[in-house]
Amino acid sequence: MTKKKTGHHYVPNKSYLANFADSSGKVWVLDATDKIFSTNPTNIFKEQHFYTINLKGAGESLVVEDTLANIEGDFAGIYRQKITDLVPLSIEEKARVSIFLGALHLRTKSQREGLHGALEQLHSGMKEWRAIFENNQAAREFSAKTMPTGGESIRLDDVEDALANIGQLHSTSMMDNLPEISQLIFEMDWQYLPAAAGMTFVTSSIKTGGIKEVWSQCDWKCSRSRMVRCGIYDTSFSNSRSIWS
Repeated sequence: MTKKKTGHHYVPNKSYLANFADSSGKVWVLDATDKIFSTNPTNIFKEQHFYTINLKGAGESLVVEDTLANIEGDFAGIYRQKITDLVPLSIEEKARVSIFLGALHLRTKSQREGLHGALEQLHSGMKEWRAIFENNQAAREFSAKTMPTGGESIRLDDVEDALANIGQLHSTSMMDNLPEISQLIFEMDWQYLPAAAGMTFVTSSIKTGGIKEVWSQCDWKCSRSRMVRCGIYDTSFSNSRSIWS
């Protein structure tokens, strides 16, 4: 019987972090406490059951983790065969890398924490409003007259359930949002920007690869020596190259 994978990387290990390893196969890390250390990429940015989904009547499912593993596998081949040598990508390859980039942005722990924070704010606001209505007859009457009776609504219980299952909500919503994010990246213009002589790129678990929230530009560090710029073709880099044919 195949043993289920329980340690899930929220920043990909073999297909991404390993690209930043030194000659000994280790990466240098600056953590949130300003501690600097070197370690094997497999040891960092990982949590138990980070993407595991619990299905009623069926138990634990690794469908999200398995999907991400397939996306990573697609990218790893393209990286080895094309990106390392600055070879232009085909349309299909660009699409596959776009999906990898979209997942890279959505899958991180900081994205989950951001979702949790937004729900916490909503939960706090809804509780305050409920207290106001419970203690104010005029507010209840005004609400009954002005609030729409149709359409979808969200209940306090729904928000509390989402907070209690934030891991599952993040994992499933990530898959829902991936097509739209990937399409945005795919439609951008891309170019290769190799690191200058004697310089190397770094990455982060917060904004992995340097993807900007505005989505007008995406500066993606895919290894110590390779960066892909999506969105704004910068001719000021003398060693830049078009990324797709």
